[in-house]
Amino acid sequence: MYLIRKSELTGLIDTILGNYEGSSYIFDNNGQVMASNNNQEQPLQGSDLQKMFTLSTGIHSVDLGGVPHSVVSVKSDTNGWEYVTLMPSSQFLGSVLHLRSLMILLLTVLVVVGTAAALILARRQFHPIHDLLEFADSKSKPGRPAAEPRKAGNELDRIRTALQEYSSRADLQEPYARNHFLLMLLKYGNARSLVPQLLHSLEIDLTKAHYFAMVIGRDEETKSRLDSHHWQAMIGRLAAAEIPDYGACLYSVELPKPGQIALIVGFDKVDSWSGPDQFRRIVHRIHDDLLERFRIDPVIGVGTYYNDPDQLNQSFIEACSAFESRMFAGHGSITFFEKLSQTPEETSWVPKNELLKLSQSLKQGSYEVAAQTIGEAMNVLRGPDLTVEMKRCISFDILNAILRTGMEMGVRDWTPDIPGSDAFNSLQELERHFLSLASRICELALQNERKEEHSLMDRIIAYIDSNYMDHALSLEAISCKYSISVSYFSRSFKDQMGINFVQYIWQKRMMAVMNDLTSTNDPLKDIIQRVGYLDTPNFIRKFKKETGLTPGQYRKLYSQAESTDPPMPDSAGVG
Repeated sequence: MYLIRKSELTGLIDTILGNYEGSSYIFDNNGQVMASNNNQEQPLQGSDLQKMFTLSTGIHSVDLGGVPHSVVSVKSDTNGWEYVTLMPSSQFLGSVLHLRSLMILLLTVLVVVGTAAALILARRQFHPIHDLLEFADSKSKPGRPAAEPRKAGNELDRIRTALQEYSSRADLQEPYARNHFLLMLLKYGNARSLVPQLLHSLEIDLTKAHYFAMVIGRDEETKSRLDSHHWQAMIGRLAAAEIPDYGACLYSVELPKPGQIALIVGFDKVDSWSGPDQFRRIVHRIHDDLLERFRIDPVIGVGTYYNDPDQLNQSFIEACSAFESRMFAGHGSITFFEKLSQTPEETSWVPKNELLKLSQSLKQGSYEVAAQTIGEAMNVLRGPDLTVEMKRCISFDILNAILRTGMEMGVRDWTPDIPGSDAFNSLQELERHFLSLASRICELALQNERKEEHSLMDRIIAYIDSNYMDHALSLEAISCKYSISVSYFSRSFKDQMGINFVQYIWQKRMMAVMNDLTSTNDPLKDIIQRVGYLDTPNFIRKFKKETGLTPGQYRKLYSQAESTDPPMPDSAGVG
């Protein structure tokens, strides 16, 4: 006989049920209960125990006392004992229902919290959208009377329409902005400091290995044969062109002086040619294309090519110097700045092209280039082979070049700035005096440029105010009349007036139409044509867009109320 503690057997089944309600039994080979564990349930009676013992190995569903139970029965192959665990089936469904309720509660909380957060964020984010809507709505109909309610509609559609209008205006201004940008690049260089996004938006590539500037002009004979439309067409063709065979790209820049443009040319080295050879081939190719396509033989000044676009201002000054020296080369010529150097017998003197470059930089108000050119000229004076007398002569030559340019710019009193005789004994002191003179001349050049620009714009604005009713009045017509480029006129007009030319003309004509509508009984068509508009339906559409009223409605409304000042047109609404 072998004895074993009962706890050894019950310990095997104590943890099976865990927190579930039910019972566990161990039966021997004869159906006797060896051990049992009842968790929150009454022990089974004899017949029910016998029923459990007879179950085969597996999972079963059994009714015990009218309550459905789930039963798991396992028979040991080693000792023949049978292990049975049973529990009410409702417990499983209850757990599932509890989990489902928990999930539903959790999802409900998430929905409520998410909805509240969305409402809060929407309310906060609506403010900038609302501000944008108000801005777009105010700009889209600036002349609308205050009493007129805003039309119902999709706010995003109104915003989109306003943004499309502004985008169209920006597209119209892009050529002028691009020309101004390139002109500043020619004047001041500093290409490396430019924002890459700006270069990309203007479609300007400054990644070539070499860059130089050209100045192209037409003489009086060519001007008489080539009208402004053909000249503008040529500028448009050269606005952004490429010469693939020479690895070159070029951009045209309208200059303030009439009949002149500049070209910014960049190129990468082609293996079959040397750098100078490729440089000259590109220049001659451009000249030949102008001659072939436009039947003009232009005068061209060409600056030195550099390895960095930052030095385009240097090349531009050199190109201007070469262009002004065209009288020595004749009609239809190409003048290279590098060929304006000294003659063989002047090898100890300051090169002629350096003095020309100095003079040109002073005329253009480019102190940076002038200072660099003076430094290069002073390096000649530091040559070891020069006698004191020769250095004095060269110094006087540099001084004369500066003074001569200053006299041309209108400087009269030089007494405080002219270096005394003692200054010629020290190169450092002499250079300081030269730089002081150059600074004064450059400042005067910029002042003269601004004065001339304002004086010219005052005359142009007076002319526009007297002739704004002329239907032929246009940017091109005024530019031709005053011998200035279209881009220069457009930019200068906007700088001085705060609005562009088209907006200004529209404002003047709108004021005239409003005045005639309320002060005369003339037919609408006569009033519109009198102010310079030939397309009456188009004017009526624009008038309604500005004021929210047709001209007839405007006349009826404001001619009956003399004390009510008619709303003035807002130039910002005109593209």
